[in-house]
Amino acid sequence: MDDSPSIDTGTPPRREAEAESTQERPPSIPCCKDAKLPAAGVGDVVTATVKKGKPELRKKVPPAGVIRQRKSYRRKDGMFLYFEDNAGVIVNNKGEMKGSAIPGPVAKECADLWPRITSYAGSIA
Repeated sequence: MDDSPSIDTGTPPRREAEAESTQERPPSIPCCKDAKLPAAGVGDVVTATVKKGKPELRKKVPPAGVIRQRKSYRRKDGMFLYFEDNAGVIVNNKGEMKGSAIPGPVAKECADLWPRITSYAGSIA
């Protein structure tokens, strides 16, 4: 039996989400890596496009990790959880965050998957 959390994919394609920790705000999420359905949930790595920010960063397609989602999902203990916004962080291929801080909470499921991102988080929900 699989012990990984079952998280609903709450971020539909082309949904704008807030990118934390850098000047790239907000990215659009056009596709998800290694997924049959074009949707993503907390802890997934997606391909995002930078809409606003520094000119050298705009119109780039970096990988991003989803750290919060509006769609409610159920944890293993039976509790339902949702956030007030969708958010992601720009990461490199090693899973290290490009920015320096994450304002707002990070989902516990994301913190378990990416310990390097957890060190930048203000709080874990």
